[in-house]
Amino acid sequence: MNASLTKSMVGSLDPKKPFYLGKDASVKDAVKSMKENQMGCVLIKDGEKWVGILTERDVLRSLSRNVDLRSMKVTELMTDDPNYLYEDDSAAYALNEMSVGGYRSLAVVGKDNKPCGILTIEHILDHIIDELKF
Repeated sequence: MNASLTKSMVGSLDPKKPFYLGKDASVKDAVKSMKENQMGCVLIKDGEKWVGILTERDVLRSLSRNVDLRSMKVTELMTDDPNYLYEDDSAAYALNEMSVGGYRSLAVVGKDNKPCGILTIEHILDHIIDELKF
């Protein structure tokens, strides 16, 4: 099993295609988009530049602050300059990054240094289950 995690590359784990919202989008729009796309996060762009990530956890944490998510901008909750993975990083490295950072989702960056996918902890668990032949 450990050998499989070190040999399997992030790009082979079938990361989901990312979707984006502009930095001026509301958190309400982001939540709606996450629901429609069945994703736990959305990447945030300023023009063509990727500037952050907004996750379902970011939204849930904000609820305790009694804020109006309908008018709040994604930039107020998103993580600036987020951690990410490369397509050729190992699954073991991805699992470690997620575990240490407390992440459920990380952007995957391609050879052009632009996000090309979103890897979730579920992708890694699916790989482990497949390898164990459950």
